[in-house]
Amino acid sequence: MELFEANQKMEFYCPTKITFGPHTSLCIAEEVKAFGGTKVQIVTDKILMDLNIIQPVLKALDAAEIPYVIFDGVLPDAPARIMCQALEQFNAEGCDLVIGFGGGSSLDTAKAVSLMVTNGSNLEEMIGFHRVTKRGVPKILLSTTTVGGADVGFAIALLLDEVSQKHGIIVSNYAMPDLVINDPLLTMTMPPNITADTGIDVLVNGIEALVSTSANPFSDLYAEKVISLCAQYLPSAFVKGSNRDARYHMALAASMSGLAYMSALLGAVHGFSYVIAAAGNLTHGRSLAAVLPHVMRFNLAQCPEKFSRIAALMGKEIKGLSTVEAARLSVEAVEEILDTLGVSYRLRDYGIGKQDIPKLAEIAMEETKEIFLPTNPRDYTVGDIEQIFKSAY
Repeated sequence: MELFEANQKMEFYCPTKITFGPHTSLCIAEEVKAFGGTKVQIVTDKILMDLNIIQPVLKALDAAEIPYVIFDGVLPDAPARIMCQALEQFNAEGCDLVIGFGGGSSLDTAKAVSLMVTNGSNLEEMIGFHRVTKRGVPKILLSTTTVGGADVGFAIALLLDEVSQKHGIIVSNYAMPDLVINDPLLTMTMPPNITADTGIDVLVNGIEALVSTSANPFSDLYAEKVISLCAQYLPSAFVKGSNRDARYHMALAASMSGLAYMSALLGAVHGFSYVIAAAGNLTHGRSLAAVLPHVMRFNLAQCPEKFSRIAALMGKEIKGLSTVEAARLSVEAVEEILDTLGVSYRLRDYGIGKQDIPKLAEIAMEETKEIFLPTNPRDYTVGDIEQIFKSAY
């Protein structure tokens, strides 16, 4: 049976250039010059500054006599107000190129600065699909974690309201970086908890891209490789952070997961995770884990062949099994990885009570109906979400 219709239309997005490999971060100065940058803003956080991980990049810029300023005020979840503060520095200092250095929040903040320079500072007007009207200033992104696709991706996740914990997502071709420098050596100092959190994000990107209603031959090429790489290397990177081979392959999987999801988009796991993250004050990885196996079980009946493929990619022996039996092993494989990482997939372990579930289901329905529901393999209602959350409890 053919997996794709002969008349299927598809799109594939990719940054202009991706430079991957050990020590590639040391080429930053020549890349800045290639874009005509005369003064650079570096967007990062105080922890990375204190750890001196950024020093090789700064030395390369100094050696090339490229002036720069550093904005190290990035906070988790990328609050919109922090993005605006970074924009103020960019403009005040007369910068013409932005470098994002760090995890997902630093990279998203750098992307936002790039777009606000040319589109104005009202981020809420950019929320949603392709509402950004102008290309931003040049942006170069270097990831120090293996957060899934934040470097190559066309999405910017941000915290719009720090009181209500309301999140928003900007999706735009213009959010894609002009250059990604993925140096696996920058991820070597990641502690186990961040290794787990970001690795889960990468895995979920691969899984959701593969089962998406917008999956296509382009996205499948990357999604399948992402899943197999995570199954093989995420546990190794978690238990021994100095394992250079594991770090190399997880860094590769991280960028590839972004290429997969930009073409296929994501589904209910990501959609529901933002609601759970706000309710439990959780990291992105933990909130994904809390719902991942439960959403997979819900979706399984719609495309068992794809979930069977996921099981095989994750190392499960499916020979001799029915398609549905093999598909169920994909959930088992995911739960085994989460157990190895010591990450719970139960809402009760994150301080979320049963009494909270009906309200959370309503919020999840409202917040996902336009972005994540259309590409989730199975349609869902508020009642379905409530049942998923109850099974996750």
